[in-house]
Amino acid sequence: MLRQAASSSLAALRATSLQACGNSAARDAGSNVMVSSTMAQHCWHQQRGLKVPVQNNNVDKAFSQLSRKLRAEGMIDKWRDQVEFTKPALRRVLNQKETAHRLKVERFRALMSWVLKRKARGF
Repeated sequence: MLRQAASSSLAALRATSLQACGNSAARDAGSNVMVSSTMAQHCWHQQRGLKVPVQNNNVDKAFSQLSRKLRAEGMIDKWRDQVEFTKPALRRVLNQKETAHRLKVERFRALMSWVLKRKARGF
């Protein structure tokens, strides 16, 4: 009994996600489940990739924006990991260096915000 309820709710959820993506299989399934607009935004398999607009034929600026987006999402690191093998010991060392750098930057930002707050108060 519990297994049937779980399978029916799973089928309703699957039909709902298909409806949100605009799939015709959801309409064929005959499900009358309301789909919220936020669920429609989670169709990751239909909206893949990054888009960068090229303005005034400035390809160099668009390429730098694309590089910045890729770096921010960590895609360059993932690609680099797939291209060449990094030994686990070296990977640990690189992770430690990256963590140390990140902490150093965070400490510097905290110090600068403290200094600017003090300066704004007139000290």
